[in-house]
Amino acid sequence: MLIRVFRSNFRLVRGFSQTFSNKAGPSSIYSLQGLDHKTEGDQLLTFAKSLVQEYWTLKREDQEEFFVKLATNYGANKAALEHAITLFQKNPSYFVEVRNTATPLYYKLLKMVANLPGGVKTVCDMRAHILDFIAHQTDREKVHSLRRIEEACRELLTIWFCLSNLRLERVTWESPGDILYKIAENEAVHPIRGIVDFRKRIGAHRRCFYFGHQAMPREPLVMVHVALMDKIADNVQTIVKSEDDTFDENLHTTAIYYSITSIQKGLSGIDLGNMLIKQVATKITSELPNIKIHSTLSPIPGFRAWLLRCLHEHSEYGQIVDDFIIRTVRRATGKQNLSKDEVTDLLIKIFSAERISLEQLDLLR
Repeated sequence: MLIRVFRSNFRLVRGFSQTFSNKAGPSSIYSLQGLDHKTEGDQLLTFAKSLVQEYWTLKREDQEEFFVKLATNYGANKAALEHAITLFQKNPSYFVEVRNTATPLYYKLLKMVANLPGGVKTVCDMRAHILDFIAHQTDREKVHSLRRIEEACRELLTIWFCLSNLRLERVTWESPGDILYKIAENEAVHPIRGIVDFRKRIGAHRRCFYFGHQAMPREPLVMVHVALMDKIADNVQTIVKSEDDTFDENLHTTAIYYSITSIQKGLSGIDLGNMLIKQVATKITSELPNIKIHSTLSPIPGFRAWLLRCLHEHSEYGQIVDDFIIRTVRRATGKQNLSKDEVTDLLIKIFSAERISLEQLDLLR
């Protein structure tokens, strides 16, 4: 009798395992069988846990199909939504019902994943996978389905990674080894050329900061390298190859944000970099009151072409060269008789050049 029970249970477990990895049907997700729009609370959390467990058992190609099924079969409750809209048309106070019924089931599941150990990192990694799937997928319908899950992940991550949930950390040579490794390994703008170069970038006259999150411990999210100088550098090589360590840090007047890197692919498109620079600027100013100028050497794609169009009288924002610009150029050049057209021609000449000299840069400040 005991042997028969054991054999029966063994077949049940083996069948569960096979179904879990191969999926129950062409349009369903095994771990979500029994899930519906009435599921909530602890039961929804259990489904979220099962979803994550199943996802990590799948091969790469099956993970993509997993998301397509999730978007296709676990969206909003259409019938309930139509009913809520009807109620709303009669009484606007029913907007909450419209919002709730319009929320896709997959959104509720992904939101619940955050309550699992490592759940926030899981959603972040999932979005990174989805972005990769979208980049290589040619089927428009699948791309549309993947995009819906990606947008849900992005919305949730944007909420979870708001400024109040982020932790600003400075990197020094005394920082934990795993943090130093991740910072050095992920520097994408100006790759680090060994230990000596790395020590210089986080040593005197330099600052390196990153954002962390309590739900992703010891995982830098985005980082910025800052050079403390006495003027704005005209090129990044001046910063990267600088060897002068004798200058007093307290005499610096300029902070140059010369490299910013997003480390977590799943957080791409979420504006952490802008928030990081603002927080770092505030911290540096509080520590070094002489710092009055904050500058970046990072290019703005298309800015020069746009500015030249504006200078050529094709601006949708009115006159670019106004009285303030004319006075500034006259004062900088020492030529008080420059006309508006002459000022405009001078600016066009400067911005059309392949390389702007330091003297021209001083003129543009």
